[in-house]
Amino acid sequence: MKAAFYTLGCRVNSYDTQTMIELFKTNGYEIVDAHEKADVYIINTCAVTNESERKSKQIVRRLKKQNENAITVLTGCFAESNFEEAKKVDSADIVCGTHKREKIIDYINQFKEKQSKVYNLEEDSREFDKVGITTYDGKSRAFIKVQDGCNMFCTYCIIPYARGVLKNASVEKVLSQIDALSKKGYREVVITGIHVASYKADTGENLIDLLELIDKENKIDRIRLGSLEPKLLTDTFLNRLSKLKSFCPHFHISLQSGCDKTLKEMNRKYTTEEYMEIVQRVRKYFDDPGITTDIIVGFPNETDEDFEITKEFTDKVGFSYVHIFPYSPKHGTPASEMNNQITKEVKSKRAKELKEVMENKREDFLDDMIGKREKVLIEKKLNDDMYEGYSENYIYVEVKSDKDIFNKIVDVRITEKTPTHLRGEII
Repeated sequence: MKAAFYTLGCRVNSYDTQTMIELFKTNGYEIVDAHEKADVYIINTCAVTNESERKSKQIVRRLKKQNENAITVLTGCFAESNFEEAKKVDSADIVCGTHKREKIIDYINQFKEKQSKVYNLEEDSREFDKVGITTYDGKSRAFIKVQDGCNMFCTYCIIPYARGVLKNASVEKVLSQIDALSKKGYREVVITGIHVASYKADTGENLIDLLELIDKENKIDRIRLGSLEPKLLTDTFLNRLSKLKSFCPHFHISLQSGCDKTLKEMNRKYTTEEYMEIVQRVRKYFDDPGITTDIIVGFPNETDEDFEITKEFTDKVGFSYVHIFPYSPKHGTPASEMNNQITKEVKSKRAKELKEVMENKREDFLDDMIGKREKVLIEKKLNDDMYEGYSENYIYVEVKSDKDIFNKIVDVRITEKTPTHLRGEII
């Protein structure tokens, strides 16, 4: 039997897909690419926007056309948060949510036996995933999910409804997965979760405790962190983090808006003044940290003046990169019911303007890197003697080498920049 997977959405979804891949392999399935003919197609969906739901439906129909006799499984956040709508997708034979994915094999067997559609939402609990990973197919760096669920309830976000209550992996589970990945040759892992800042194991360890234990085990060369809530980054946390030899100083610190009025309407739990203090704190403990973020433009009630405030604040912070998202109303969230929804044209205009601000600040950041020495993990061979990888502060770097340096960490002196990345020479 052949199984193929299609993943939409975030890094957590990518990890969840990998756990299912390993589950299917254990049960005797051959894993093939999603564009190939398979006996089972599993679509791990996203629910962040209405557009992501539309795309999820489209992918199910497209994959079913590749083999009309295949079993199609619609799982993930769309299925969990909008179950009744997901059940309407004719091409989906099985619809299940984000909890207890280890039961998907049972659902498939049930479908085979009864030849009737299976719709099942498992009850949420504080129990973390039973399944884990030992490799990461097609990737040179691996993501480790240590936490799931969210209780922040930002007004634009459906994820707390899709992912449920807070739940955490045990320290032992995290360490065993990293050990397995290290033995397979992985040099870097990204510690991630839906709200990773809230991590707390049943045995009492919080996120910085976990990171210190990973570093102490000395089984992986580099650790990165996924998206972070700003208030996690206290002096105590950063001081302890700065002492870890394996930590890569790249901080993706969620912002969403540079205007306090908009932040309040989003139900974000900080002000721009607090955010700036946190950024300055990071720069106190780390030299040349990469600081990236997400910003939503065109949130309901965002005036031209509000947007100008966001532009000014973005320029002031000086991010190394900003992911810019025009606001997309998501049914089921408070923001989708707010008055003064912004037109698509205005949102597009604001996204373009903010992108110009971001690109200028990124240019400044790249300029500052020239002449500096960086450790680069080589992740891809471009041609006979050109390789690419990422610096510790998450800047894409190209280097030339006559030797095979794939999957090696090399010392590089940065010599020049392009509009998108850096080039350097191996020292």
